Amino acid sequence: MGVLPAPSGPHRVGVVEVDVPAPTPAGRVPCAIYYPAQPKSATDAKPKQLRWLPPGYAAAIGEAQLGDMFGATLGSALMAGFGPLATGYETVRAEVSAPPLTAEGNNDEPWPAAVFSHGLTGWRHVCSSFIVEIASRGAVVVAVEHCDGSACVAVGSEEDGGKTTVLAKYVSWEREKIPELKRAGVDDVGAATREWRREQCDQRRVELHAALDGVRDALRRALGVSVDVRADRDCAVVGQSFGGSAALSCVLADGASNGTTGSRARFSRCLAFDPWIEGDDDDAVFPLRPEHYAAGFSPALRRLTVWRNGRWDLAPAVAKHTDRLGENFSGSDGTVVVHDCKDCDHFAQTDVPVVFERGPLSFVYRVLKGGGSSKDDKSLDALTFLLSARAQTVAALDGWLVGEPADCEPGTATA
Repeated sequence: MGVLPAPSGPHRVGVVEVDVPAPTPAGRVPCAIYYPAQPKSATDAKPKQLRWLPPGYAAAIGEAQLGDMFGATLGSALMAGFGPLATGYETVRAEVSAPPLTAEGNNDEPWPAAVFSHGLTGWRHVCSSFIVEIASRGAVVVAVEHCDGSACVAVGSEEDGGKTTVLAKYVSWEREKIPELKRAGVDDVGAATREWRREQCDQRRVELHAALDGVRDALRRALGVSVDVRADRDCAVVGQSFGGSAALSCVLADGASNGTTGSRARFSRCLAFDPWIEGDDDDAVFPLRPEHYAAGFSPALRRLTVWRNGRWDLAPAVAKHTDRLGENFSGSDGTVVVHDCKDCDHFAQTDVPVVFERGPLSFVYRVLKGGGSSKDDKSLDALTFLLSARAQTVAALDGWLVGEPADCEPGTATA
């Protein structure tokens, strides 16, 4: 029996893993797509569930997180061997290819669509508890695995015979990017690495839009039936860490250039879990682009919700920059909500603390906390906090999940 909580919404949740076309170097972006599924019947076979951390992903995390300590090869081998065991071979709380619930199950309305962006060294399942919960309450949610060199690994599916291919591997800032820039004779390495992060954020934004552009066709290919999804407007974008800044980038640049929607703004809700934003002044901010940071939000955005965790090195910078963004948004007709989680580390709004703190090798959890420093606080129960944050996530989508479109006529955003 796994440790991740089951979804609490009224709908059974199905999931498929499929690639969607993207105008990026990889040419596609791998996704896990979650959707409301038909109720179980007595004749249903035992459901198939996806492994939360497959060995290949564990190996990639070991290379990314343990490379400095043990070297890339040994770090990869250690996590490949012990990582899945440390999770108790946890699975995602959704059923592979479960028959989808038609629009009749949503009062003949198309399902609203959300897209999720993971953090550095993350992967498609790292926040599965939040994604499954949203889907269980009546939405299609696309979890993207980014191909910009920020995922632990991005694995595509050929869909013909079940073959897979590695589309992108993690690129370390310290071990790879900085030495590369120095070898190239770059004078200001700091400025160049900040621009590299902005370019990654730009690609993430393109991939998030591509995922929504392709979600209907992807579901039809994977399931053999059409699923009615409202993916061109009134969408939600959700992200954690680097994914949080990518989510903010989407709503700051919304309407400028976003796939099939043209110049029409796409997002009405933005949820940013402890977004990674740093830089001493507006011109140096990253990974957001300074011009997006200063421009303000799309008029289509109706609700902005931000979680800020106190126990990591960048907490002061995150607070400063999100306060500034909140001030920019407060002048609109929308709502901004900030959850200050002072006793939480950077990964608190992910599955990671629950899976590893409650797994058979709980010490491995400390390896995966490398993205942000923290202090031990055993009084803070990871599952209790996850359930609380999950409830806050549902509240942030109130009125959107039940098929009531937000009052936001598509508008043109500042670039």
